[in-house]
Amino acid sequence: ARELAAREPLPLLLDDPTAHFDEERRGILLGYLEDLAKDLQVILLTHDRPVLNQVRTAHLLTIGSASYASGSDRTIQVRR
Repeated sequence: ARELAAREPLPLLLDDPTAHFDEERRGILLGYLEDLAKDLQVILLTHDRPVLNQVRTAHLLTIGSASYASGSDRTIQVRR
């Protein structure tokens, strides 16, 4: 991702990359993605609430109820 971004600043788009990960691997990947997000836009699509609970800062786009994002102490902006 960094090599591609060095040539042209493109966003990194991931569709549910943690679908088959255990908790440890999910945490490692999300930490790496948060680090990448300092330099490039990371777009992560997921339906998995534990993923949302591990991400520290996010702009959350919801379809349906915004209650999905409630109860989290993370900095989340819900947009419809």
